[in-house]
Amino acid sequence: MTTARIRRPESNRLPGVDGIAVPGFIRNGRYFFTEISVFADGIFDCWGGVDLDFLARKFAQGWICPGAFVGEEISVHDLMAAQVVACEWDFSAEAYHKRLLGYLADLNPTSQDLVDFEGEDVDIRDGVRWAKVGMIRTTPLQLNKQDSSPPGDSRNILVRHDGQTFLTVMRIYADGQVDIHPRFDEERFVSVDELGALLKRGEILLSVPDGTVLEIDTLGRMTVTEVMCWIEKPADLIAEVTDSIQKLRGEKSSIQNCRDAYQEYLDKPTLATKELLRIAYEAVPEHHRMYVGDMDVKDIPIRMVLYGEQEIENWSHRLVARSLGH
Repeated sequence: MTTARIRRPESNRLPGVDGIAVPGFIRNGRYFFTEISVFADGIFDCWGGVDLDFLARKFAQGWICPGAFVGEEISVHDLMAAQVVACEWDFSAEAYHKRLLGYLADLNPTSQDLVDFEGEDVDIRDGVRWAKVGMIRTTPLQLNKQDSSPPGDSRNILVRHDGQTFLTVMRIYADGQVDIHPRFDEERFVSVDELGALLKRGEILLSVPDGTVLEIDTLGRMTVTEVMCWIEKPADLIAEVTDSIQKLRGEKSSIQNCRDAYQEYLDKPTLATKELLRIAYEAVPEHHRMYVGDMDVKDIPIRMVLYGEQEIENWSHRLVARSLGH
């Protein structure tokens, strides 16, 4: 599953430290495929940082899981959702917990300076409860240059390899390389152009038919049905990867360019600024266009400018209101 080596950059809450990203699931209503991050200082990221004590509590609550089970729905961020109809997992919850602890021992054999929440995972500041360690930002590390690895990002992907279909995590780096190896802690680097060729050849997939067996290396496999996939066009994945590389290099993303163009149009609504807005909006990968606005209105105001007032009928709040008879 590409490199498992990651680094947590220094922040105002925590020092920078190396870690290992391990495939797994978070159960929050449905089962979300993700990576559980293990850091050398004893912090584990499972949609929020926890110490050893709270890691055990997360397992006891069923929050962290080594697989998704028959009859359950899985969600894979920015890629797909499906129903599990068969599965075969390599770990029980207890064994998976031990696996994570084993990686901590590899990273910190003497258990030196481990973070201890002392029984509380929140701080009280000005009367407000705050998580001691919230969501954690990480960067993957190229195996052959961990001390000089360029900044990186990750996204979920489907890969055909040795006659099997793998659900894995792709690593994207500021130097333009993309790591698509589906095996845990192995690497296969390609360029963005080569990624496009792999999409054409069907080695990188955007969707799978019902009944597909999805392999997750070192975790197990599941057969899925009722598959819904979120990216329709290969060009949108290529645009997203290109976008990620630009952001990693400190350049503006297509989303930010679109927001800037929208503000320019609002400041000076002319045919010229409207055309610039159209170009900027349509440059955003289609599955990311909802993010150009806020959580409530999404991209509807921009679509109304570009394509007409009727676009408000597609606003999620409007659809809900109509379904309720309003």
